[in-house]
Amino acid sequence: MWPLRLHLLQDQVSPKGGAPPTPALHNINSPFYVDIERTNSNYFNKNEDQNNSSAEKAENGGNGYPVQSPPPMKRYTSGLKEKPALTFVQQMRPYNGRLHRDNWFKVAIRPFILYAYPAVLWSSLVYSCSVGWLIVLSESVAVVYRERTAYGFSALSTGLIYISPFIGGILGTAVAGKVSDIVVKAMAKRNGGLYEPEFRLLMAIPVTITTVVGLMGFGWSAEVKDPWIVPTG
Repeated sequence: MWPLRLHLLQDQVSPKGGAPPTPALHNINSPFYVDIERTNSNYFNKNEDQNNSSAEKAENGGNGYPVQSPPPMKRYTSGLKEKPALTFVQQMRPYNGRLHRDNWFKVAIRPFILYAYPAVLWSSLVYSCSVGWLIVLSESVAVVYRERTAYGFSALSTGLIYISPFIGGILGTAVAGKVSDIVVKAMAKRNGGLYEPEFRLLMAIPVTITTVVGLMGFGWSAEVKDPWIVPTG
C-alpha cells in the first residue's frame, strides 16, 4: 500500500532541512523567561489585559465608548401582543376595528411595490395567465360544444369534455417535473456543480410554446367544425 499523505501539498510544505540559523530567536532556556519566573512578574497578565481592552475597544467602535444599539422598531403588531388575550366571543366578532392609522394611499399602493421583485412579478404573471386561460376555455367549451349547428352536445356530454384536460394535466405535470430535473442537473453540471434557482425558468420556454399551439389549435378546429375529438384533444 502507498503511504498515507496528510494532504496534496505535503512535499511543498514539509521541511527539508538547510534552513538558515536564527540566533535572535528565544527558546525556553533563554534568560528572558528565567527572569520573568524569578521576579514573579505580571508580564503575561498585563498582555492579556491589554488584549482584552483592545478587543473591547474594537467592539465599541474603536473609540473606547460603548456603542448604543438602535431602538427597537415599533410595529403595529406590538400593540396587539401587549394587549390581553381575547375571549372566544371577542374572537368571533366580524370586525375588530382598525389595526393601524397608516395613510390609505400608502396601504393601497403597497402591494404593487412588490412587483419590483422579479419573483413576485413572474409568479403573478404566470398565475394570472393560467386563471385567464381557464376562464376563457370554460366559457368557450359551453358555447362550442352545445351549439346545435356545431356539435350539439348535452350538458352532461359537455361536462365530460373536461376529462381530457384533466388527464393531460396529470401527465404533463409528471413529465414536466422529470424533464425539469434532468435539465437542472445538466445545467448545474455545466455551472461547476452549483445549482441556481433560475435554472427552473428554462422549462417556461417549451411550456409557453405548447400552450400557445394548443390554444390556437382548439380555436381553429372549433372554427372549421372539425370532429369533436380534435378540439377536445
